Amino acid sequence: DKDFGNIVGQLHLEFPWMGNAIDRVADDHALCSLAPQPWIRIRPLLLVGPPGSGKSRFARRLAEMIGTGCQLISASGSSDDRSLVGTAHAWGNREPGAILQLMLTSGAANPLIIVDEIEKAGGSSHNGDIRRSLLGMLEPETARQWVDECLQTACDLSGVSWILTANSLEPISKPLLSRMAVARVGLPGPDAIDGIIDAMRADIASELGLDIQVLPEIDPAARRALADAFNRGRSLRAVKVALVRAMAASARRVPRVS
Repeated sequence: DKDFGNIVGQLHLEFPWMGNAIDRVADDHALCSLAPQPWIRIRPLLLVGPPGSGKSRFARRLAEMIGTGCQLISASGSSDDRSLVGTAHAWGNREPGAILQLMLTSGAANPLIIVDEIEKAGGSSHNGDIRRSLLGMLEPETARQWVDECLQTACDLSGVSWILTANSLEPISKPLLSRMAVARVGLPGPDAIDGIIDAMRADIASELGLDIQVLPEIDPAARRALADAFNRGRSLRAVKVALVRAMAASARRVPRVS
């Protein structure tokens, strides 16, 4: 029931430097819409680009727009795959994998799973390796009959959408790469900063549980300083930190009415 044309248009406005990724998402939806009962599914997509280029934020924003539920799994430093596959009966605190739990809470069989910094994942054959588990989950045939370690029964994960992020392709194995389309992501240009700042304000309001209208406006001088910092090569993360400080400074100056 989503107007995907509007979603794609909004993504281009907020992430004008991510045209390749947006086109890939739009192509997937165009093919899914041919089904008798169309539903949104994004085939496995790997976003590769420098830190601070907005890869994770793009994935989260897309998930918010399509509204099927979203789970972010950080692969950086991960030493096992229990968050994905569930915990076996031998464990006292056993529970199903994160994907099945998300299906339950969202009421959708096609949630979007974001695996962040996959190139930094660890693991072993003893404890489980998130990269090895992903090989089966990203393959349509095995995803339809995925056996959850806790439930000990086959579960259909074929409707799940996957977006993975990485700063570099080099550490990622060829078998894993073969299961994903790769979209290169660069850093946004200077003309994108105003839209980025406005989108960041919306993110900050959401994180604080506030209406964006409640947040103080950014002083023009502060906005110019943020743009200058970005143009000097500061990452989007650094710009967001500076934006929070600028808004906090404005909030402290706003008189409160008792």
